[in-house]
Amino acid sequence: MEYLVIGVLGLVVGLLTTKVFLLISMRKSIGLYILSGVLGILGAASAEQLVHWGPSLFNVEVAPVIVGGIVLPMVGIYFYYLIKNFIVKLRTE
Repeated sequence: MEYLVIGVLGLVVGLLTTKVFLLISMRKSIGLYILSGVLGILGAASAEQLVHWGPSLFNVEVAPVIVGGIVLPMVGIYFYYLIKNFIVKLRTE
C-alpha cells in the first residue's frame, strides 16, 4: 500500500509540474508528459527513502514525496530541452 501511495503521488506531482511548465512556456509535448511521469515516480520513491520527516499518509511522509516528485521532473524537463536544442542545432549545421 505504501508503494502505491508513493507512486500515485509521484505521478500526479510530476504531471502537474510538467503541466505548469508547459502552460508557462506555451509549448506542447506529449513525450515530456511521459518522461515527467516516470521521473516523478522515481523522484518520489527516492526522496521517501532518503528523508523521513513531515506529515504521514498511510505510513508515507508526504512532504519528501512531493518535493522529490517536483525536483526530478524539473531536472528532466531541463535536460529534455537541452538535448532537443542540441539535436536541432546539429541538424541545421
